[in-house]
Amino acid sequence: MTYPLALDMLGRVYIIKGDFENAVKAYNTLIKRKPNYFLGLLFFV
Repeated sequence: MTYPLALDMLGRVYIIKGDFENAVKAYNTLIKRKPNYFLGLLFFV
């Protein structure tokens, strides 16, 4: 499993649990490290 995918899954788990603060942290880290991956997610959702 790739690192960006792991962060994405973590963010989704936090959202499902209702822990939005940690979800935002996970996605912020993802955007900083792999902005292209995040843009790809936006197009596929």
